[in-house]
Amino acid sequence: VSTLTELAGGELTDGYETDGGSFADVLLEPGESRDGRTHVYLECSNIRGIVTQRWKYVANRVTADVMARIEADERDARATGRKRLVGWDGRKNPHRHAEREGIRYFRSGTFPNYFDPDQLYDLHADPCEQRNLASDPEQADVLATMKGTLRRELARLPHSFGEFTA
Repeated sequence: VSTLTELAGGELTDGYETDGGSFADVLLEPGESRDGRTHVYLECSNIRGIVTQRWKYVANRVTADVMARIEADERDARATGRKRLVGWDGRKNPHRHAEREGIRYFRSGTFPNYFDPDQLYDLHADPCEQRNLASDPEQADVLATMKGTLRRELARLPHSFGEFTA
């Protein structure tokens, strides 16, 4: 909103709150170097994350009942050899070709760490996010930093999210 308002030559009315600022200067002067944000906050369903130029941290936190559905589906899929059908939202793929599709919009071959609750990727070394470094002891400091950044971002928001806002 701030960017479009500035580009149109307008002003925001008193009391209108935004959660960001204008980046019109970046569009109007694309070759200029400027200090920008250090990270981007991600939020989608039960997923929150932080992305910097080098690192991406993703936290998947679901309720106990959703996790129970995911785990039961995983056990059944292993036992029967079928594809998994229950995604992070706890819902089973409702389509008639679900058994063939598996989890809707999920490609286990493309994202092998899809169900990991904590995910840390070095985007310089692994731009396709294939190697989850969250449990790598050598990256413990990076993981702690990224979790701290996520905790600070979440503190500004009105809702809760797992252990980050407890």
